[in-house]
Order: sequence, then structure tokens, then C-alpha cells
Amino acid sequence: MPGASESFPKEISVIAKTLLLFPQDPAVVGGTGAPIIVVAWSLQYEVVFYLFFAILIGGWMSVALIGAAVVGYWALELHFTIAFLNGYFITLFGLGVIVALLVRARYFKPAAVPAVVLGAGGMTLMVMLVNVSEFFSGPEFDLHKDPGGILAFGLFSSLLIFGLVSRELAGWRPVSGAGELLGDASYVLYLTHFPVISVMCKLAKKAGLSGFAGATITWLLTLAVCIFVAILFHFVVEKPLHAIFRVKTKT
Repeated sequence: MPGASESFPKEISVIAKTLLLFPQDPAVVGGTGAPIIVVAWSLQYEVVFYLFFAILIGGWMSVALIGAAVVGYWALELHFTIAFLNGYFITLFGLGVIVALLVRARYFKPAAVPAVVLGAGGMTLMVMLVNVSEFFSGPEFDLHKDPGGILAFGLFSSLLIFGLVSRELAGWRPVSGAGELLGDASYVLYLTHFPVISVMCKLAKKAGLSGFAGATITWLLTLAVCIFVAILFHFVVEKPLHAIFRVKTKT
């Protein structure tokens, strides 16, 4: 993708907003609203989510300061702000809140295992549907963008999270060290996989890999390198940053 560099922002204000995770209109900036690391669009929702809870627990002074900052920034893009906050992705945070309340209530502990099975099965089905749709021609149908597909992914994820967290609180622990390591590095994997895929595709093209065999080799190598880079960043960058910024509280 030699033309990808053309989408990199040139304006200082856009770069600053991107690095600070300010929501930006995807129709105007980079197609996702996060033109440098495209997957950071989801982090913009997380920042708003945490901002909302800061308002709830920070007292009136916090409400005034944060409210003024939000209004001051978003007043310039009111039409986009409303669309951003009305998105289906906000619903997913609502599902997360419901899961947290159910887990804390402990009323549905017997449903934990069925929830894991149903959630994992549903997620597997959705992933299969996404991949199978690639083999059929016709009108484009992207489950990642379709409101029904988004809510289905969110619902099955919620069931899976509820079941696993409930089982964990009941004393269950992962038995695979490798699986636990992959889980620890999964967030970094999410943030780094796009640049790694880009580099690996360029290397595969230079190496002359083509056809089904070349695509298969490239896919396997890219998967392995993406995981390796994520684990490396987890140990070299993420864990040290956690150690630096972790706030120790007295219990």
C-alpha cells in the first residue's frame, strides 16, 4: 500500500488531537477518526467513558472543569459530537456496565458456564460469518459496521466476559501459562498489529511470495510476527509503564 502515507495527517492540530485521543470526524480525518494508528478510534470511546465516570466521582468542581473542557472543544463540531455519542458503540459500554452489575450481584453464578459456552459459540459463529462473506460477490455487507452485527458481537462478548469473570471469582484460574501470556499481551497486539501487517506485506512482496501458497506463508508468518512483537512490547514498554504509573493505595 504505497499510497498509505498520503493519508498521514500534515496539520499539527490534527496530529495533536490524534495523539491526545480527541474524537475526530471519520468523514473528514483518516476514514476512522484516528489517522495515525487507525485502531485508536476505539480508544476515543474509552476516554469519553472514563471522562463520564470522572464526572460522577469527582464532585462539582470536577463536573465544572471537565464539562467546560468538553463543551469548549466539541462546540466547534456539534454535529459530529451528537453522532459520536449516539453511535452503537456506546451501547457496548452499556452492556459492559450490565455485566459488571450482574457479576457484583452474584445472582447468576450458576449461569456462568452456560454463558461461556454460548458466548464463545456465538463469537465463533460471528467470526465464521465475517470470513465466509468474503467469498461471495454481491452487495458489500460488513458485520463490523452493520448495527446488528455490532450488537451481536457485543452481546456474545458480554456473555463470555460475564461467564469467565464469574468463574474467576469462584476460584477458577487459567491453567496455561502461554495462554495467560497471550492474554496479557492482547491489548498491545490490538494496537500494533496494523503497522506490523503493513511491514510484513511489503516484505512478502519483495520476497516474491504470490498465489495461494505465498498468501498462506505470508499469513502464517505475519500472525507469528504480530504475536512476537506484541509480547516484546508488553515486556519492554507496557509493563514498565504500568510500574511507573501505578498508584499504590492503602487498604
